[in-house]
Amino acid sequence: MNDQQQNTVSVLNSLIETNEDGHKGFLQASEHVNTPELKSTFNSFATRRANFAAELRDQVRTLGGTPSEEGTTAGSVHRGWISLKEALSTQDAEAVLEECERGEEHALEQYRDALESELPANIRPVVERQMSTIREAKSEISQLEEKFDDNTWSS
Repeated sequence: MNDQQQNTVSVLNSLIETNEDGHKGFLQASEHVNTPELKSTFNSFATRRANFAAELRDQVRTLGGTPSEEGTTAGSVHRGWISLKEALSTQDAEAVLEECERGEEHALEQYRDALESELPANIRPVVERQMSTIREAKSEISQLEEKFDDNTWSS
């Protein structure tokens, strides 16, 4: 494997870890909210993030690398997901949404960094598409927060 391939594998493994952290965070969030809409939304986001990680693992294998199989432990502190645990303990849906949004913002930062690296032409569109979907999820979370702010529905 040449240096460019090794760099790409490293970038993709970082994104795999980010997606695994998001997958686990959304699963935890879905288990601690009482609103069916939030449960469904969080489960959908969790599934999507697991699928993203699997897709990136396939790309790493194609490059001849070894894909990361888990999210990070220490890194999750910086990804915003550790604060989710505190929000979950209160079962405050608005606080959970805020932490999920923070986690998505961190994921977007990771994707921006990845796109600043020299990714192969066949991999760049995969990363761009995933980033766009995460951006849409963050927007949806923001809209859900507004519903809670407006007391449109309760947790």
